[in-house]
Amino acid sequence: MINNKATIFITNYLASLLLLLFFISENIGKISIYYFHENSMTQIIVKGLALCLFTISLVFSKDIKLKLLFCAILGCFLFGQLFIPNSFQIDIISLFFKYLFLLLLLFYFKEKPLNEKARDILFKTFEYIITLNTVLVFIGFLFSIHFLKSYTGDRFGYNGLFVNSSTGSYIYIITLFYFLNKYKENFIVKPMAIFILLGSLLIGTKAVYVSVFFILVYYLFAFTKNKKIIIGISLLLIILIIFGYLNFFQFGVFNDIRVNDGFLTTLLSFRNYNLMNDTLPFLKDNWHLTNYVIGGINDFSLKSEMGFIDLLFFFGIIGAVVYLITLSKVFLTFKLNKISTLFLFVVISIIFIAGNFFTYSNIAIYLLIIRESFKEDSRI
Repeated sequence: MINNKATIFITNYLASLLLLLFFISENIGKISIYYFHENSMTQIIVKGLALCLFTISLVFSKDIKLKLLFCAILGCFLFGQLFIPNSFQIDIISLFFKYLFLLLLLFYFKEKPLNEKARDILFKTFEYIITLNTVLVFIGFLFSIHFLKSYTGDRFGYNGLFVNSSTGSYIYIITLFYFLNKYKENFIVKPMAIFILLGSLLIGTKAVYVSVFFILVYYLFAFTKNKKIIIGISLLLIILIIFGYLNFFQFGVFNDIRVNDGFLTTLLSFRNYNLMNDTLPFLKDNWHLTNYVIGGINDFSLKSEMGFIDLLFFFGIIGAVVYLITLSKVFLTFKLNKISTLFLFVVISIIFIAGNFFTYSNIAIYLLIIRESFKEDSRI
């Protein structure tokens, strides 16, 4: 009887509980960093326990192919580190588990699929959380509350209770596609979708603005027949283009960077400098042929902060390919349609020029949400 109740609870509520715990622990983390200037242990404990659960599920899984892929990732990491001095440091091992967390969470809920009730609870929990955070984004913007900002300096942007600007960017990109997939032709007229869309414009990151642009262009051509809506969206797109042009070519911090360091540096936010001055010299001085195949690092602060390059930096060519194959196996459990294809295109494009997608473990639960949204749409 107890086991049956536990099984029902896990089936119906675990994903929502994890989402809630991840969000709360991130809030605590932001408070701890902002007010006490130290990292909170709450996130480590919550995600550590979740990681143990996911790992146990993998050990007892009957999916031999996926187990072999995970073993290959582990093998690449272990053997790659053997060819680098001082490589098995706590920070590097912790980073390896961060890379694994994304795969293991998606694997767990592939192995134990959400039923209709569990999916509905997850979606409702997500919508409440993102609504609360967006309200705080607006409050932060209206009252210039520094705690709710995306960045610590003077750069514009408010991301509410999310710790990092990258985390906020990816989560709001996922959120926008979630509501686009949910409402489709009604996306631009639903108050909730409009509220989230306007809130996302206050995040202040290039990645979110690019995503909004692509979503509006897609909506314009895929769903819009009303002339007034066509005119309205067209005007908004023109405003976005003008806003982008002015920021990159006329005034502001991005224009200053472009004038002094070039357009590529502006687009990549100095990540090209990280690559040329930190990552590549490390490879030249420390890597042997074996490392190019399976990776090996002892200082990840030398990363470029471009997602796919950092994946190669950590796992090598073979390890990165195996990692991406595993990710595709555990994420692409739905039939692709135009919206999900656009989502993949936008996210993959952003990962090429931005970092931290694979290593911010909070992103994993939001990827589960968009995956379940696409799965539900496939069934319908």
